[in-house]
Amino acid sequence: MLVILFQHIMVTIVRLFALVLRTIEIITNKKLISKFKDIGHILLTIISFSFIFLWGYQYTHGIGENIIQGYFDRIINYSYIPLHSNDNKPILVHSISNPIPTAKSYLVIDKNTDAILLEKDADRKYPPASISKLMTGLISLDIYDYDEVIQIPEICTTIDSTKAYLPKTAPFSVKDLIFSMLIGSAGDSACALSMGKVSYDTFVNLMNRKASLIGMKNTHFSNPIGLDDNERGNYSTASDLYLLTKEAMSKSLIKEAVGTQYFLLSSQDNSFINNIYTTNRLLNEIPNTLGVKTGTTESAGEVLVYNYADGNKDLIIIVMGSTNRFEDTKSLLKWTLDSYNWNN
Repeated sequence: MLVILFQHIMVTIVRLFALVLRTIEIITNKKLISKFKDIGHILLTIISFSFIFLWGYQYTHGIGENIIQGYFDRIINYSYIPLHSNDNKPILVHSISNPIPTAKSYLVIDKNTDAILLEKDADRKYPPASISKLMTGLISLDIYDYDEVIQIPEICTTIDSTKAYLPKTAPFSVKDLIFSMLIGSAGDSACALSMGKVSYDTFVNLMNRKASLIGMKNTHFSNPIGLDDNERGNYSTASDLYLLTKEAMSKSLIKEAVGTQYFLLSSQDNSFINNIYTTNRLLNEIPNTLGVKTGTTESAGEVLVYNYADGNKDLIIIVMGSTNRFEDTKSLLKWTLDSYNWNN
């Protein structure tokens, strides 16, 4: 089909070229078509046989159509519909009683198809706690290079949050601050990232701007750490956190960080060294766990965004307002794996 379509396009181009030459003949009274006609036929024949060759090559090597398709995508935005879909949609195969998590809101989604497999109040607003740090990581990747160095502002050492206990004015690479923030949920690292290149308020504005750009319609960040803020509002929903998680996990550095169990944090001058351990114990307890982030505050309760993938399935589970986030997530994962089939 692609060969025939391309032939039609080339014939049209040659005809248009001939029409232009004919117009010039009429105006200038000079014979031009006879000079170019044979050349046009030769070019058309060469192009046609080239694409016939690629079409045949596809059937012996399986790549010819990919080459042609890539060309069409770039030149004329031609839509190709494959004969076989790669979507491996989950099918509900067992009627099992739903789990009863302690979480006020939860969501289970098949990441490959965006299919919602189970949910409760997924669009209700709750404080996201340190899940906010996923957005802090995204903005940091937008404005910094990995190897840039930040000196820790004194105010960041006083943050009332989980900390890596960074000493004031000590120099740290952006990469190491992102790792300590996402692995150990270090609020002082998040604070330093938010003040190293732009103002604190500008950084928070960038967080909200990106939230809007990726479709987080019911989210507002008031700080880069995830601290409760009843006055200015620091809130999100399970549905929005799913969008944030998808975006964050598309970044290789963030994906690596949230899947890391242990990290040795060191300042650039080696004056400070600290062991950073993951706050997500499911990395140790459940095979095929990819991450991603925990959060806890007084208003938020326990929050967890979790990613499980085993080859043919890729699941995101989000619990908000939980009193036992890890057990909630385990029960939701077990129910999902027992209830759905991906081998369709």
